[in-house]
Amino acid sequence: MPEILDHVAYLSQQIGPRPAGTEEEQQAALYITEQMQKEAGLSAVIEDFSGAGSADAPRAICCGATLVVAVLALLPEGDLRSFLFYFPRELYLFWMLLFAGFRFLATKDESGRNRLRRHRWLYVLLWALGLLIVAEDACVFLLPDPVLLGPRAYAPERNFAENALMLCCAFFACRDAFRVLSLRFERPPMHEGGRQEELIDDNLLLYGKRYRLSERECEVLRYVLVGKDNQNIASAMHLALSTVKVHVHNILQKTGQPNRQALVQDFWKTS
Repeated sequence: MPEILDHVAYLSQQIGPRPAGTEEEQQAALYITEQMQKEAGLSAVIEDFSGAGSADAPRAICCGATLVVAVLALLPEGDLRSFLFYFPRELYLFWMLLFAGFRFLATKDESGRNRLRRHRWLYVLLWALGLLIVAEDACVFLLPDPVLLGPRAYAPERNFAENALMLCCAFFACRDAFRVLSLRFERPPMHEGGRQEELIDDNLLLYGKRYRLSERECEVLRYVLVGKDNQNIASAMHLALSTVKVHVHNILQKTGQPNRQALVQDFWKTS
């Protein structure tokens, strides 16, 4: 085992920091596996995550798309051509849904299954709306006497189910985005460096003016915003711990906030 650890240390120095799943990391995993097999007599299997597909796949897709375009071009103008023109979009939707279902059934990663399971209602709704789109197009384009029910009797829209599908996707996208943004607002990221410190510096003066904070209080507030506690603030500013506590208390009193978390939220909300 010490030899294996030496190999790992050597590879870490040679490869350096890389994003997870890079080609270098896969080569490193294969190298370590070979060393384990040679030195410890162990067998190991490395799953290939390269994701390299067959070279024939792009050709098949291009040929299929060309064939569809050719068929549509050869068909005479009429309802059948209109139906076949719109149907590939639903076909693509069904293919994506089938792939998502296959991925859910085939994956052995429980966390991945849980992520997919959280969207089960959206999955069912997309299937239902997709089938309704096909049925509505068939009723309009393929039946001898087009079915005009409800709003279709007086509205010019081609497919109401398709509009409902777009609204459904927009609703779920906005809902998930709102949840993520709400989480970031309740627990704002607090760390030094990068874009966050630039935003703090840009807005700190205006925030201090709004609540009539002194220059020293603004300095203390800046450290609070990057997540430092009183002891670290005292060390960074070369102040006594009791002095920092007084400054933090005064900042909370002037801004009307009950605690540090509420103070950070108020800063990002009003800046």
